[in-house]
Amino acid sequence: MAKAKIEFHTPIGRAKYAWLNERDTAYSAEGVYSCMLICDPKEAKPLLDSLKTLREEEFGTKAKVTVPILTDEETGEVIFKLKSKFEPKCCDSTGQYIPHEKLPKLYGGSVLKLGGVAVCYERNGSKGLSLSLNSVQVIEPVSGGDGGGMAFAPVEGGFVAPAVTEVAMNGHASIDAAEDTENTIDYDF
Repeated sequence: MAKAKIEFHTPIGRAKYAWLNERDTAYSAEGVYSCMLICDPKEAKPLLDSLKTLREEEFGTKAKVTVPILTDEETGEVIFKLKSKFEPKCCDSTGQYIPHEKLPKLYGGSVLKLGGVAVCYERNGSKGLSLSLNSVQVIEPVSGGDGGGMAFAPVEGGFVAPAVTEVAMNGHASIDAAEDTENTIDYDF
């Protein structure tokens, strides 16, 4: 008997633990692409209803079934957990294809929409529903440029560092000497 499945798109949500640029190899040498997507419960309801129908048609209403969906106890937000051994196809907010090598770094907080296939399975007496990741639509990438994934707003009257310029020869940042004359120290080499 073929297992029941449906193709789906999530609503737009915020990424958490996004492994979309490269495989996560923490639990297997071959690794997987994966992402948890945090969504508004009202926007997630149609997908949740479709997944519930799929599960009930395959296993009935009374069966205990493992599903990769969580609910945040504090906010009520729905968290979908998708993964795949295969590199997902990616597009921008207009639907234009993005080659994987051109995909911006996607960190937690990136605003995305995910596409995939929900499949019912039964293994060793356990019943479940898996959500395979096939595609990613990048709405707003968060690339973690400041090291923490969140930029700071300017604060008036605080410390202002000397200007920084790029040195073409080695790619390291250096202080612009023309703007930092009062902090110049002469060293005798």
